[in-house]
Amino acid sequence: MLEILNVLNSDFVICDLNFSGSYRTVTNYVREWKSNHHQELPTAGYERLEHPPGEAQLDFGTMEVEHQGVFKDVKALVLSFPFSNAGFAVALPSENQECLLTGMTQLFDQIGGVPRKIRIDNMVTAVAQPKTKFEPAVLSEGFQLFTLHYGFEVQVCNPASGHEKGSVENKVGYVRYNFFSDSPA
Repeated sequence: MLEILNVLNSDFVICDLNFSGSYRTVTNYVREWKSNHHQELPTAGYERLEHPPGEAQLDFGTMEVEHQGVFKDVKALVLSFPFSNAGFAVALPSENQECLLTGMTQLFDQIGGVPRKIRIDNMVTAVAQPKTKFEPAVLSEGFQLFTLHYGFEVQVCNPASGHEKGSVENKVGYVRYNFFSDSPA
């Protein structure tokens, strides 16, 4: 008989216990077992990547500007709607919670409303404790009160998973390359 260890993580060890069956028999059994027990497998760490209407993605981008003869970096807060490919941006002096909340308020004024759901990364201006594979993100108190005031839901991306909000990542680049000039060489 073979003993299969740690089947849930797809890393299993086969110990020889005088089982006369084949390796294929065991792998077929494991595949069938997994298909019947998929509800019990951990699903944290996976996000759906569809984009229904009314859902947005938010991110900061750094842009270089010339002000009074000196080049400096400014932050642009960009809000993108992947379903319609609409995008909105506002320039801000810094990337802190005050600028985030002020910028979001200005973006909501530009839009004329508030998205139902906004996907963000693990930005320290909004997230007190980052999302892990097994634990949800903990929003900062100020950002949580802001979401309650405006009545939108927040979906925090997995760490190091920029592809989960690719629409806004592309929109940040679009804003940078189309509305901010290159530095002189």
